[in-house]
Amino acid sequence: MSKIRFKTSELLPKVTQVAQVVNQKNTISILENVLLHHLTGNNMNITASDGETWLTINTMIEHVDGEVKCCINAQRLNTALRSLGTDMDVEVEFNEQSHIAKFKYKSGNFELPFLDAEDYPNPSTTDSETINVELLNEHLSNGLGLTEFATDIDSLHPQFNGIHIDFEKQADNVLGQIVFVSTDTRKLVKYTQKLDVSLDALCDKGFTLSKKASTIILQLLENGQNNDSCFVSFNEQSFSLECNGARMSTRLISGRFPNYNAVIPTNNDKMAIISRDCLISALKRVMSFANQKTLMSTLTFENNQVLLKTQDLDYNTSAQETVDCSYDNEPITIAFPCNGLIEVVKNIRCEQVAIKMSDPTRAGLIIPSSQPVGTEYISIQMPMQIS
Repeated sequence: MSKIRFKTSELLPKVTQVAQVVNQKNTISILENVLLHHLTGNNMNITASDGETWLTINTMIEHVDGEVKCCINAQRLNTALRSLGTDMDVEVEFNEQSHIAKFKYKSGNFELPFLDAEDYPNPSTTDSETINVELLNEHLSNGLGLTEFATDIDSLHPQFNGIHIDFEKQADNVLGQIVFVSTDTRKLVKYTQKLDVSLDALCDKGFTLSKKASTIILQLLENGQNNDSCFVSFNEQSFSLECNGARMSTRLISGRFPNYNAVIPTNNDKMAIISRDCLISALKRVMSFANQKTLMSTLTFENNQVLLKTQDLDYNTSAQETVDCSYDNEPITIAFPCNGLIEVVKNIRCEQVAIKMSDPTRAGLIIPSSQPVGTEYISIQMPMQIS
């Protein structure tokens, strides 16, 4: 009979984090479990998977007696440990004959069944050449965090369901840069981060991560510092990341990501600069009176002001609001969905937003009025037809 002893403050956060990988419904029943695997000394790995993504987090526990390698239902284990609080001493006895794990604590105990670990699936491997690269946490978290919101949920276009990442050479330099792109076909976001190293082996290489994998990566990176490094490996089918005592691997979304540079407008010569917070607030107020199916608002730029108008003819409601901006070009009226424009503007990390337009039928280019050195953030929003 093997035993372990731990504090819930040590184990609970790790179990909670890996349990998020587990799907509520699984075609393979063992994937409803987390895998506990004692390594050496007081090190233990906790692993979870949904069949596409695997996450392993290493943790230190107080004591291990014997060999521990078993699978316990993720939801039950997480719920049970959470009920004990964050500072409880717990001892677990694993009975290999009955396949019952008995959890003992100061005021009581509970029992959970466990399964043998031999049937737990491992990440699939391929013979494809693997590429390795070291990145700063800050670069990866900024790129994923700024593009995650624009992914699609359309299963007919699986490439749009994730974030595409490309490695390129800088246009005016031998050094490299990393590009993050996402789109739902109505809006597109592109974030470019220049790197201080040459990436000859990575030039013109890219892959597409699922949104779920991207969310997991962002959570892992939160556990470290911005200037910490993470180690990335990828090939044609899979991606893996090592950082902060954790390892994640996932299958990549297959299929060719479209030429995103071709849809980014280059001749939008009418530019308005407006307060980010003022624009968001005005959009939220007028959105309540818009047609609830389209949520369309017209924006008329003229004489250093933008006039926002919405209406719903079915319910005879309307609203309008004027916001100050910097605009001295010829008047232009363009329509956007309020919710889509709010999402794009809210994601810009700058007090002032620049909106570049050419005519009411072409995509609007929405960017920060100033960009941090070494980065470029671009978003586009497709306009709506004004009736």
